[in-house]
Amino acid sequence: MDRGQRYVFARKRANVSNAEVAEAVGVSRQSTHKWETAGVPVASIQKVAKVLECSAAWLSGDDSRTDDAASAVEKALAGHDSVRVASIANFTRMVLGVAP
Repeated sequence: MDRGQRYVFARKRANVSNAEVAEAVGVSRQSTHKWETAGVPVASIQKVAKVLECSAAWLSGDDSRTDDAASAVEKALAGHDSVRVASIANFTRMVLGVAP
């Protein structure tokens, strides 16, 4: 998932419109629309992450540490029902703020 997709995912998960993000962060709506393809600029990432209730690290694409934790859960459950493993791994990612 690229940075723009992460922004869209987090915004939809938080049930917040681009207009609401723009107002809360102090940028134009056009800027937030650009973020859907280019990602959130570093200068705004902390404010946007707070509005969307996600980690700035995840939003910026720097989620290797938390993604590793979710992968560890998958490995620990190897050999078990694959649907259950996928559900638990996705839940772990959600709790850690990492998109599936």
